[in-house]
Amino acid sequence: MATLIRSSLIAALCTTLTGCAPFMLVGNPYGFAQLVRESQKYEEMCQNLARMNMAVSELRDLRIPADEGQVSMFEPAGWHVESALTGPSWGERLPAIVLGGNNVATSIAGTLVITERSVLFLPSEGRTGLRIPFPPVFFTYQRFNLMGEPRAMVIETCNRRLDVFTIWRKDGSQKPDPDANAQALDRIDARVHADPVRTELRTKIMHELYGSPFR
Repeated sequence: MATLIRSSLIAALCTTLTGCAPFMLVGNPYGFAQLVRESQKYEEMCQNLARMNMAVSELRDLRIPADEGQVSMFEPAGWHVESALTGPSWGERLPAIVLGGNNVATSIAGTLVITERSVLFLPSEGRTGLRIPFPPVFFTYQRFNLMGEPRAMVIETCNRRLDVFTIWRKDGSQKPDPDANAQALDRIDARVHADPVRTELRTKIMHELYGSPFR
């Protein structure tokens, strides 16, 4: 699941790919038939996670759970959902995902919260919030401005859902805070990789397909 991407385009635009499934990568060594098999396995995984109440959810009156360990908070922040991009291959969708847009006007203002088990977005003014448990996270991406500074982060989960977060400077300028955006994504990646449920499910999938998760 920690397959490295060697494409120069990806290296330039996307510094972090969390849990990269090989069926979504260019140059998969197992061929087209294996891509189909892996895709089917991951769809099954998503269905199982939903039955385990580990799906992405949008909730009103969302609160920080008391049983999810250490908490990190980033504010002011913005969140919006982008339409799940479809395409023949993950590689063809990647540029649009990592480039994206600013979407300042459509973002919901609030606080980004990272626990040891999930990412939460607590909106201002009592609007619907968001909870992303770590098991269904497929990818994370960093978006950059023209100066090469982090300006937003994207989390892709089951059904190609894209949730986009931006942490703003505290001076009210509505400009992204590069350091805070980079720090938040690093923290999310570390927690995602450490999640035991996600690790167990993905290792099981690779073992079923190839006999070894590292083969």
